[in-house]
Amino acid sequence: MKKTRIYSFSLAALLCLLSACGDAPAGSVTTTADTTAETTRTETHWYDSLEARDFDGATFTVLSWDQTASWTQSFLEMGSGEENGDLLNDAICKRNRLVEEQFNLTLEITNDSKAAGTMKSSVLAGEHIADIGILALENLSSYSDQGMFYDLTQSSYLDFDQPWWDQNAKTDLAIKNRLTYMVGDMTPMSGQGTWMMYFNKDMLAKYQLDSPYALVDDNKWTGDTMFSMAKKVAADLNGDTVIDEMDQYGLLVQNEDVQMFYQGFGERYTNFDNEGTPVLVLGGTTRAADVFEKIGSFFADTDTSLCSNRFASKYTEAHTASIQLPCFQQGRALFYVSGVLRLFQMREVEMDFGVLPMPKYDEKQESYSHTVKVNWGSGVCIPKTAKNFDDISFVLEALAAASAETVKPAYYETTLGVKLMRDERSYDMLDIVMKSRSFDAMCFYKWGGIVATLNKLGANGGEGFMSTVESSREAIEAGIQKTIDAIVE
Repeated sequence: MKKTRIYSFSLAALLCLLSACGDAPAGSVTTTADTTAETTRTETHWYDSLEARDFDGATFTVLSWDQTASWTQSFLEMGSGEENGDLLNDAICKRNRLVEEQFNLTLEITNDSKAAGTMKSSVLAGEHIADIGILALENLSSYSDQGMFYDLTQSSYLDFDQPWWDQNAKTDLAIKNRLTYMVGDMTPMSGQGTWMMYFNKDMLAKYQLDSPYALVDDNKWTGDTMFSMAKKVAADLNGDTVIDEMDQYGLLVQNEDVQMFYQGFGERYTNFDNEGTPVLVLGGTTRAADVFEKIGSFFADTDTSLCSNRFASKYTEAHTASIQLPCFQQGRALFYVSGVLRLFQMREVEMDFGVLPMPKYDEKQESYSHTVKVNWGSGVCIPKTAKNFDDISFVLEALAAASAETVKPAYYETTLGVKLMRDERSYDMLDIVMKSRSFDAMCFYKWGGIVATLNKLGANGGEGFMSTVESSREAIEAGIQKTIDAIVE
């Protein structure tokens, strides 16, 4: 376990930081004196929405997951404890300092590769482990099923209408209008886990295919268009008549991408009634069945689509990293479905690529739709063993608010937009992706195991969609009730 103590800087240092950031006004007011108009600028600060508080040096503890060993392109959500020249880490450390100085408190941060297990064992034993937890979304939803977290909506300080909280998550993650964890600017790993599509620019030019950017602009970026382009580039590179993972493909996928296409095509697994109760909507329309059938056809065309799960037994390492990534980086695939995290892994790749939103089902679909992979994204919570819920929630809101001016621009605008994107249009596409994320509760709570079941079914061609949903209905509804009982108690 890595443990880091972050110490507060002096007030003088904070004032220097604030004065350096004070040149760009939020607005202006015009007054008139004789015939001369004078403009006075109104300075705004990240803490303006919060009341003045002095915690008299009190310590607040944070337990945060550490995936830097297994995901080399990962980072620490609460920083390494000191600035080290890495733009994002330094922005996080700055955010922590600002909160400490503004409210006279100390943040004690533990970065733990086994944070989820540590949190679970401690809370179930009734032991105080941390005031704030930052964990993978799949752990947060699983532990919510066990009643381990406070309902964050009970805080008078947490304002989820503020822009530093994800507005779709605010509704999608609420069960009976209760939120036990949340996503926002202070959890950039949820950005890493957002799924989208990559494309090979060199191959696009070689085969004289339409610009996907133009297709997006003209509302013609659909599943049929994408797959038609994909079929034109598929090839048996070595001429051995055996199409395997060493050949050239139009589309790179894995089983879990069935879910990404299903949601990308505008379908949902669950919605909510007027009381905030999750309601199963999966398979409730003819369109849903048509969507799933189309996805199955993508995967069934094994000459065009390389599903890495088919070759998983040949590799000791993760098949996505051993098969998909080399295939795309070596220029042997046109389209690749994956998360934002892959941008970091392709930073030094010579082949030219761009990013795209997931395609729409057809041109009638009103908007693009994306989701976050539950074991890549992260969220924040307050464990029930923590004391002083009001004070802790105030600090959590302060961290979120300060992140909007520090962490968010360092991550989205500079790291992703400047350092990792190959062209400006890719950043435009990323903006579409991030603004259209949803957080379908079924994918997080895994009720009845239906998402995993359908992922496998779709990857094998998609037959039996409706019957599979119906046979799972009882288990799904039982799972929903279990979650409600745990959260509402």
